[in-house]
Amino acid sequence: MKMDSKIRNIFWIFISIGVVVIFLLYKVLILSLLMNGIPIMREHYDIANLIANVIDIISIIIIMLIVAIVILHRKNSNKLLELYEENNLRMKKISRISGALLISMLLSSILSGVVLVIMGTLNLPLDMQSIKVICGSIASVGYFYFFRIFTKEIEKININEISLNKKFSVWDGIGYLLVLLGGTTILSGITDIILEFIKRYLVHTENVGVVENYIGNVPAWILLVCVVIISPVFEELLFRKVLLEELLPYGKVTAILISSMLFGMLHANLEQFLYTIFMGIVCANIVLITGKVRYAIYLHMAFNLFGAIISGYIPSGRYTILTEIIFVISAAIIVILKAKTMFIIKDEANVNKFNFKKEFCGIGFIMFMVYWIISCVDAIAY
Repeated sequence: MKMDSKIRNIFWIFISIGVVVIFLLYKVLILSLLMNGIPIMREHYDIANLIANVIDIISIIIIMLIVAIVILHRKNSNKLLELYEENNLRMKKISRISGALLISMLLSSILSGVVLVIMGTLNLPLDMQSIKVICGSIASVGYFYFFRIFTKEIEKININEISLNKKFSVWDGIGYLLVLLGGTTILSGITDIILEFIKRYLVHTENVGVVENYIGNVPAWILLVCVVIISPVFEELLFRKVLLEELLPYGKVTAILISSMLFGMLHANLEQFLYTIFMGIVCANIVLITGKVRYAIYLHMAFNLFGAIISGYIPSGRYTILTEIIFVISAAIIVILKAKTMFIIKDEANVNKFNFKKEFCGIGFIMFMVYWIISCVDAIAY
């Protein structure tokens, strides 16, 4: 039986790799057809790429439905019910959450895509980059509302029932912000080294940042409204309220780590992956320590304000390096002195058992992972 289990695991690993490769080829084909088959798309790569992404997600969901239909047809209803009752054969929570995130991304992409096309044809006094930022904030609103609809039946634990309810001062907020900025500086440096190697030696493209491409040359007022206010509010409500409460039955530490990982994956590129996971960990700790989501929203807003607007006014070169050194040293000192009061590092004894193998082998999480890998490769290649 052990040998059978090993063979089965190897089989699914190769299947997963094969799905990723097929989807990469599929994405290139779809984008190529759009660019070459529809002349206007040659002048609007962003719209063509958005349409290709939507087609990708629709295809993934169709595959998920086909798999579900095949499974249902292999067993009659009575046998399936017996298997469900005896072996607890059901879609695990992480799989359901990941699937809900994927579908929410699809619907939000369609919503923001419609807005993008409409705004692009109205001859507004905005460039395409500014319109994309506005549509990105609309997508973050969509993520929140669509995800709530698809996961309303999932077991939850209210944050207020288990939070430490500690007071949160302005100085606490400054401390967390410095830790976040320092940690982000280190993690962004590591990511930049990895991406520089990949782009220079593997794909032979210039290492231009995803964030820089996204917010570059966008007016400050649009960044303030969309990136500093709207996106942080709805991202925190989604990941540090709704999703975190759905994961709390597994314990605080597990909920923090998994919600932060999914938050990093939602951004769908390697450049932001590590530091958005770290941001998720910091914000989730604030929520569980204080019982208030608004403090995490304020921190997220302050972080985006610095990254999207304030940092643009800091002269490059030695001033940027000096700022980063100050952030890293400050973060290190604060963590050394206050780590035990700033972060939850131990779970309670009476939490639901979390089976990593079963939870992360569900079809929902696998398809979400496939989409994340495709999106990361796409971000690197283009």
